[in-house]
Amino acid sequence: MTKSNSLLLEIHNKLDEVLTLIAAQQKDINKIQRWIAKKDKLTKLVPCSAVITCPADTYEYGEVTIRIDLETWTKIKKGQPMTIQGQGWRVEGMDDDEVVQDHWSFNEKAPGHVVVKMAAEDEPEWWDEAFIGDISECDVVETPVKPKKLKGS
Repeated sequence: MTKSNSLLLEIHNKLDEVLTLIAAQQKDINKIQRWIAKKDKLTKLVPCSAVITCPADTYEYGEVTIRIDLETWTKIKKGQPMTIQGQGWRVEGMDDDEVVQDHWSFNEKAPGHVVVKMAAEDEPEWWDEAFIGDISECDVVETPVKPKKLKGS
């Protein structure tokens, strides 16, 4: 056998080993994908509330956060447009008694679109935008909610 034939045979054998390893890894990848799909399906069935934190678009407000109940969060995830009043916000540098009210608009311009406006309680005509963007830019933490038991069950 010539040296080049020997080298080709060695390359062929190494390629067979690599292909065997790839086939075994593909089986593992397929198992993992089925497991993820099963977990994802189960997760979607669990009702969740959410806490949403949007990044700071302006220096005055920093990150803005809102807690959303199960019913409202379900509607938002389905793309229903709505505006929610948040818990209020104390702005650094303002008097301790002054609270700026946050108003969150979801899905108004497009599905996933979020606008957070701040309005002064004593000057309702004044407002400022704390965040404008997509929900994907925000940190969304869903919390599973246990279904309420019916009486007598």
